[in-house]
Amino acid sequence: MTNEPEWLLEAAVRATHQMLAAALTFLSVHGFRLEAPKVETYSMTVGLADGTVSETAFASWLEAHCRPAKPGPVVPGRTTSKPSGD
Repeated sequence: MTNEPEWLLEAAVRATHQMLAAALTFLSVHGFRLEAPKVETYSMTVGLADGTVSETAFASWLEAHCRPAKPGPVVPGRTTSKPSGD
């Protein structure tokens, strides 16, 4: 860890969590999800905030843990087929 004031580290952690939320949203919108243990995700996120994990290492980790999103649940009353045009 660095010798930064505690409040600065806390602010960096909050900002990094917001960045992670934005990244997860971006992945979701584009049909992907993050598949990684919560503890590992937390460690990587905090590491990015405190400087022990580089942006390049974080990006590589994120890429390694992205998976195609699973299809969502079927919503009653909705169909995925095209109308028959009758």
